[in-house]
Amino acid sequence: MTDHAVLTVWTLDNHNFDPVVRDKLLTEEVVPRVSTLPGFVEGRWNRSSDGVRAYNTVVFDDQAAAEGFVGYVRGDMLAASAAGVHLHSVELFDVIGSA
Repeated sequence: MTDHAVLTVWTLDNHNFDPVVRDKLLTEEVVPRVSTLPGFVEGRWNRSSDGVRAYNTVVFDDQAAAEGFVGYVRGDMLAASAAGVHLHSVELFDVIGSA
């Protein structure tokens, strides 16, 4: 079986939402919740050095689990927006290598 990765790009609203509060929500709520999803292998949550974008990669052990996560991301837009996080793109990829 091939792992599948979901890559998301987010725009961060730093004018209307406190980045420290948002980071706490990410580390204390989002990351632990995502890590319990079926098929979860690993995840990386990254922020650009200017704090304007977030680039995240979450890997699942099969395509169905990855597709489920895509639906989860799209279904959580109200909560994300309330935290000052706005989805720019979400894409599913086959993992062809890792180190």
